[in-house]
Amino acid sequence: MLINNYFKFTYLLIVYTAMLFFMYQKIAKGTDRVSTLQKSVAMQSLTVAMITGTATVVYPFIQYLPKSSTKYAPLIGQLIWAGSNASTSFIYLTANRTVKRRLGRMLGMAEDTGVERTTNSVGPAYSNGMGDSK
Repeated sequence: MLINNYFKFTYLLIVYTAMLFFMYQKIAKGTDRVSTLQKSVAMQSLTVAMITGTATVVYPFIQYLPKSSTKYAPLIGQLIWAGSNASTSFIYLTANRTVKRRLGRMLGMAEDTGVERTTNSVGPAYSNGMGDSK
């Protein structure tokens, strides 16, 4: 487990450093543009990776501390691990516009801004209730 955690941390560090390097080069050249969506997704995934990486490094240390040093070490380790997994949801809920909009609609807190649905009906556009169109 310890080897897996450190491999994961090292791999994420290398991959995200490379991604940011290439994104920076793209911006510096000025020939290719980086869209707002690309920047947003990169920052969201970078934040998730940083939190996961921190938990990946800290968790084993806390789990293997001598019990005499602190009796709450296992509890703190479990809270860090659970927090790193739950943080993904909160990051996407706060930083992703599509997720925020859909959640707002689902909870009835935002208006539906989608395409209006129309019905196909045969008859007058205005009716006085008696079948006459006036």
